[in-house]
This record gives sequence, structure tokens and C-alpha cells, in this order.
Amino acid sequence: MKLSDHINTLLYRYECVVVPNFGAFLSHKISAELIPRPKRCTLQKKDYPSTNN
Repeated sequence: MKLSDHINTLLYRYECVVVPNFGAFLSHKISAELIPRPKRCTLQKKDYPSTNN
């Protein structure tokens, strides 16, 4: 299993994953939303913001 697979698995469960001598990966949940017109809804999801340093 590649390191990226481990990071993806951990980000699914946690909001922050720190890899020593490399950096941190952050995520945050976006709540589900009900939109009355047109009748539809969005599912809960996670966003993975990026930083440009």
C-alpha cells in the first residue's frame, strides 16, 4: 500500500494527518444541504483545502 493510500484512509476518519519531516494534510466536513427549489439535496462531503507556500 502506498503512503497516499494511508493518508487518504486517515483523512476519511480524521481532520488532520501529520507526516513527520513532510507536513500536515487537513480536511473539513461540508454538511448535507436541502435545497427547496428545485427539490434536491446535496450529500455530506469532505473538502481538502490546499495551501500555496
